[in-house]
Amino acid sequence: MGIERLFNKTKNLSKKIFYGFGLTTVLLIGSCKIEVPSDVEITTDTKHVGMIIGNVTVPRILNNRITYEGFPYADVSIDGTNFSTKSLSNGSYAFDNISAGVYEIYARKLMSGYIGNRVSVIAIKQTTISAPDHKLTPNSDNQIIFGKFFRINKSTPIANQEIRIYTMMGSGGPGTLRETTISSSDGSYAFYHGYNNYVLTSGGKQLKFTDTNLNYIIFNFGDEVTNKDIYEPN
Repeated sequence: MGIERLFNKTKNLSKKIFYGFGLTTVLLIGSCKIEVPSDVEITTDTKHVGMIIGNVTVPRILNNRITYEGFPYADVSIDGTNFSTKSLSNGSYAFDNISAGVYEIYARKLMSGYIGNRVSVIAIKQTTISAPDHKLTPNSDNQIIFGKFFRINKSTPIANQEIRIYTMMGSGGPGTLRETTISSSDGSYAFYHGYNNYVLTSGGKQLKFTDTNLNYIIFNFGDEVTNKDIYEPN
């Protein structure tokens, strides 16, 4: 959508009502309610400026599924400006008094186990713009492998079965146990892991990966969230 069309679509949303409490302020725009940090100066005269809101998120495992949840207290800044803030406990952030233009917003949290991320956003006067979510990618022990567990035909899921992930020994067999899970009703599984070589087992058998037919997998830097289906060899 071009800037002019986006402006025409949203220029009537300039009326704002706000009230503050604690560490946050609730901003009402029409029928929408937005929670922003209390140190953000919310202006009711938006003739020449606008607001940018967004969220910082990280991947988590929930019931063998990958979900993105808000990441608190990340450092968020707008490149080429003096605007900076921290995300709230739910991962949200806001910048007010932003002149119309195209901006790059950078989010990171040092020593957190996650890699920083930039998103682009177009700020428009008299408008509150939602930036794309910052989806920080994990490194070290926050990496994730997930997929589905199948029988040897690679199509019939195996439910409610214990799966273990081990570091791989030099001989190719299981080494140190890292984590255990139970496959879901559709065969889904998920593990956190780090940079290393791994094998997965179930019922004492080493499992194989459907795309390679190998019974081990090698993870390197940059393999942050990996989708890998597995199967029981016999």
